[in-house]
Amino acid sequence: MTTSIWSLTLDDFQRNLASTAPAPAGVSLAAATATFALNLLVKTLAIAARHKDAPEDARSIQNLIEEATGMSTQLARSADLDAVAFDAYINASRLPTSTDAERESRAHAIGESRKYIVDVPLTAARLAAAGIDVCERSVDLLHAFVIADLGAATALLAGAVTAILGSLDYNLRQLPSDDGFRIAAETEREAMQLRVLQLATRIQSRIDPRNH
Repeated sequence: MTTSIWSLTLDDFQRNLASTAPAPAGVSLAAATATFALNLLVKTLAIAARHKDAPEDARSIQNLIEEATGMSTQLARSADLDAVAFDAYINASRLPTSTDAERESRAHAIGESRKYIVDVPLTAARLAAAGIDVCERSVDLLHAFVIADLGAATALLAGAVTAILGSLDYNLRQLPSDDGFRIAAETEREAMQLRVLQLATRIQSRIDPRNH
């Protein structure tokens, strides 16, 4: 059974990343980074909530906190699932091929695991990208003294999306070029990358003190 990265100390995690073990690797690290970034966003919102008297602002902040917290929880799971997906792919490739039935079973298992190694990073990228949207909706509710942390959360989430999509591109190549699942995923990732770049740039422009 794959050990959860969340049961490790940070020192153990970074040592595992530096080891020759196949996992954890890029997607797990990026998903973990996005998890931390969303928790940083929650911190900025929680601080802002202490200084808001208007009930509508308090409700808006609480809704954003709940959104970000939910995404953080799901991303934390994605950080573990990437190693699980990779293990499933490796295990499928090692299945016996002595008989026609075994070869058919192996081919099916590999096909399913290939889709799993696409679905896991794609889901993680979606969550990190959605987190940037929460960042943008938070801008006008935050105080100046935490706005730099919002910028940090945005940058970390954008970087996580870029890192995850890089791994996704490699994994997609494990599927046939005419596979409908691959084509749909490639279309989605292109649109996602463009939107993330636009969102992150817009947020940084809005909060950059040099623009005010």
